Amino acid sequence: MDNQKKLALQKEALKKASMYQRLFNSEEGQTVLKDLREAFDGPPLTSELPHYTHVRAGELNVLRYIDDVLQLDVMEVDPNE
Repeated sequence: MDNQKKLALQKEALKKASMYQRLFNSEEGQTVLKDLREAFDGPPLTSELPHYTHVRAGELNVLRYIDDVLQLDVMEVDPNE
């Protein structure tokens, strides 16, 4: 992959991270994130039901992804750029 493509991908990632941060750092976003945590961030991770562990792991991965994006140190990026 050439440098131009890498820079374009990095810029797109920063724009997305900035949007996540604006959304989830707002009052409404905090309410939604709290609701997502209450719905999907709880035990048990394992079960006797087929595929349940995979479903729970997927739910937790989504929450961890959001947490990781919210921890990124991004400068304010104009999403319209």
